[in-house]
Amino acid sequence: MKRNNLKYYNILVTLCLCSFITSCGQSSQNYNDLKDYGLKSKVKKQETINYTQPIEKFGEWETEDSTSKYIITKTFNKDGLLIETIQRGVEMANKRTYIIKNGQKTESIYFTGSERTNLSKFTYSDTSIIEKEYRLNGKLSTEIISILDKDKKVKQEEIKNYTEDGNLDSDTKSFFKNDSDGFLSHFENYDLLTKRTRVFDFTILKRDDKGNPIKILKRVDNKPFALQVLTYEYY
Repeated sequence: MKRNNLKYYNILVTLCLCSFITSCGQSSQNYNDLKDYGLKSKVKKQETINYTQPIEKFGEWETEDSTSKYIITKTFNKDGLLIETIQRGVEMANKRTYIIKNGQKTESIYFTGSERTNLSKFTYSDTSIIEKEYRLNGKLSTEIISILDKDKKVKQEEIKNYTEDGNLDSDTKSFFKNDSDGFLSHFENYDLLTKRTRVFDFTILKRDDKGNPIKILKRVDNKPFALQVLTYEYY
């Protein structure tokens, strides 16, 4: 799915967002995570460290919080597909590994610490990617429907979470906008149950020599929320 699984939306709002979808089948074989994220060159690994309480001093954004509350590490294969995502927070450590067949992701496995938790499966159409995440008992936990644009980039995403007994627990839709370089610059998250909308904006403050962002200011509902510092390892 888009931006590395927005099913963690509540965690990401509390801590910091940075976020994916993947797939199987032949009709969307052109989908590529690096392209979807707008990343340049052959990225092997991207680490995003999120610092809260950003402040502006002398025209520069910095943070008074020297301890990161949330870190995301993404690892890509040479074809630009995600093969692992690790999320680390104050009281959380989650890992997601992806199974790739015929050049596409078909399944992913979730771990909390060393304990395996859920399993996801992906299907494609020409215009969408659907991820279904299951608990270990086989019951559906989350369904993510991502709508692709003509360039095979995710432009819209709906996430439905279900209770253990199969009732709908939450249902949100997100609408994404990218800047001229293809990086995520804005998205709106609409809660279909509470009718509440949250607005997220991302401003790139600094890039590396390949053009990838290494410092981003994140705003939530028009207020500075986090400063993201990114590092890369390339093939």
